[in-house]
Amino acid sequence: MRVGKRAISKTVFALFGFGGLALLIGCASTPKTHFYTLYVAPEEATPAPADAPVLVIEPLSAEPLASDLRLVYRTSPYTVDFYAYHQWAVDPAEQVTHTLAEALRASGAFSQVYVAPAPVAGDLRLRGKLLELCEVDEKDRWYGQVTLDLTLLRSQTGEVIWHKRFSQRIPAASR
Repeated sequence: MRVGKRAISKTVFALFGFGGLALLIGCASTPKTHFYTLYVAPEEATPAPADAPVLVIEPLSAEPLASDLRLVYRTSPYTVDFYAYHQWAVDPAEQVTHTLAEALRASGAFSQVYVAPAPVAGDLRLRGKLLELCEVDEKDRWYGQVTLDLTLLRSQTGEVIWHKRFSQRIPAASR
């Protein structure tokens, strides 16, 4: 009989212990995850000349830190951290690709701008890599930083017309 009571006691203790743990876990709240997308104010479109080339933008590739859905921040040139509950809603390289396409459409430099796969081969192709998309924290200021490596090629020959690395740091209004 004593063995039976001990088994029941252990079982009850285990159930209530587990139930108490489950109750504690259920009461503990996880912070809400916030999701973000890029927003660039639309520019007024400039009309393209009739003979302007057609541009096809290949989806940008990305460095590993620039492809993480968690928002990246730096407190020094050598330190990288991630926000646990602040994430991109869409892959950063995909967002930058489409933002770049919108800006180039509005530039008036091209008769048409497509993101590959495109219905046409186009006259020119733009390919590139997102090297960095992060928050940079300094003592009393915060910045958004984007770094891209872009190459413009002739579609028919693959000849490189232009290659450039862009890096821009923009002050944030608030953190």
